[in-house]
Amino acid sequence: MDIQMPNMNGYEATMHIRHKMAPEKAEIPILAMTAHAHVTKDDTFRKYGMDDCILKPFEPGELFRKITEYTFKYKVLV
Repeated sequence: MDIQMPNMNGYEATMHIRHKMAPEKAEIPILAMTAHAHVTKDDTFRKYGMDDCILKPFEPGELFRKITEYTFKYKVLV
């Protein structure tokens, strides 16, 4: 989830998913994506219900590792 999106930012989108969607969708893992390192230092993304964070520019291997980790951790079917 990109934190800086037009119209609805990533925090707002995550809050909508977590609080207004059916449980099978509301519980899906959400990874924050941002270029702002301070977000990872103060865990702001967790306050909004995001599970983890990836800093931009990101290494594809790191992104795939985290996707794999959360896919198996929460038994998400993709």
